[in-house]
Amino acid sequence: MNPKTIDICRTDLFADKSELLEKYDAGRVQHLIRLRDMYTWAMENPSQSDRAFIERFRQQYPLSLTALYNDLNIVKTLVPIFAEKNKDFYRWKVSQVLEEVIDKAREQEDLKTMERAASSLARVNRVEEPDPETVPYEDIVPNAFVLSGDPRDAGLTPMKNKEERLKKLYRDLRLQHPDIEDVDYEEADVSFL
Repeated sequence: MNPKTIDICRTDLFADKSELLEKYDAGRVQHLIRLRDMYTWAMENPSQSDRAFIERFRQQYPLSLTALYNDLNIVKTLVPIFAEKNKDFYRWKVSQVLEEVIDKAREQEDLKTMERAASSLARVNRVEEPDPETVPYEDIVPNAFVLSGDPRDAGLTPMKNKEERLKKLYRDLRLQHPDIEDVDYEEADVSFL
């Protein structure tokens, strides 16, 4: 998967073709339009299998299977990214329809329909829910982490007779694996602070 294509899709997948041609070469624009088509189909047919996706677009576009599977991978990456935006879009679309219903009901003086449409409009737009509080990001203080070699800082109890246990483990491993050779080494001069 080409990360550059993903980045472009995140910003320009639904841009007008003329805008795309100003920014990108013709081959890239064709690819973006194809991905837009594939993405729209995937959103309209969420229960379809990968095989159905490949079959559908193999008939429509003269591409190799590799290219189709790459595009499928890109579309699968884009679906969760745009899912929340799609909810907002459909919320807006439903709101438009409900406003039209309210206007028609007002013209016909149908108060029951107006009331039901207004109630649905309020529910779709979550009017009764309180607005989420904004987080004062400037007040957030990150935790200060200090490196320590003390296991008690991690909630562990220190090992008793650590040196003796390490020597015993070393001896046991030497007996089990006599072909192990000692290697010269130097302590690294690393400072973490």
